[in-house]
Amino acid sequence: MREGLGYLFDRALTTTPDKVTVIQDEILLTFRELDRRANRVGWALRRTDIGRADRVALLFDNDYRFLECYFGVLRIGAVVVSVNYRLSNEAAAYVLDHFDAGLLVCSPHQVNRAVGLRRQVPGLQRIIGLDRTGPGVTAYETWTGEASGDALNIPVSEDDIAIQAYTAGSTGEAKGCLLSHRG
Repeated sequence: MREGLGYLFDRALTTTPDKVTVIQDEILLTFRELDRRANRVGWALRRTDIGRADRVALLFDNDYRFLECYFGVLRIGAVVVSVNYRLSNEAAAYVLDHFDAGLLVCSPHQVNRAVGLRRQVPGLQRIIGLDRTGPGVTAYETWTGEASGDALNIPVSEDDIAIQAYTAGSTGEAKGCLLSHRG
């Protein structure tokens, strides 16, 4: 089996690839489909010059595509930074600026907010929006549309950083906590 959190469901992919694993409204995804969709995100990230240890911001409310983005980021050895959509704009901008976000993938309800955050975060150069675009926002399906669903085969070590989670900042500014694939 492949290593790292990006391949968390590899056993199920081998034993029950056609079993439904994601259900959201009328959307049903099997392990095989989730695997291919995560690979497409990984290849799209590579095409966007995102690689090992690069941070990728995810700003999602409840949407199944969070999973494919999450796994796709991890599969190329990049680091997931999930920005809590309930944060104030000021707090979200602080998080994005703190880790020098260059790329943000967001759910449909967050597109307008992401555009506003880009004005506050000088390094935020690229926004990928699901189902909706705005000024300077690339449509998710366009971004992943030409990407392969084939396996990435990029070695990831258990000691590599997988996630940069931010604390609540209850005693000051939020702090980024680094979590490895093993952790």
